[in-house]
Amino acid sequence: LAVFLAWMAWAARALPRLASRARLALGLVFVQMAIGIANVLLQLRVEITALHTAMAGALVLTLTACVHDAFAKEPR
Repeated sequence: LAVFLAWMAWAARALPRLASRARLALGLVFVQMAIGIANVLLQLRVEITALHTAMAGALVLTLTACVHDAFAKEPR
């Protein structure tokens, strides 16, 4: 997913709004991976597990906004 989002951010560089959202999604993926790895290796508290789930929700919303921008009638 991280490789795809890096490619998407690079490919969308001509569309500023889509590019910025793609970069945000890429950042969220890296934070999501870090939280997940830390959660497994360090056996963190349940609040951190909830943060991992919240990050997944934020990633879904960001990718939904990317799809909306990608298929918009007029580029932004």
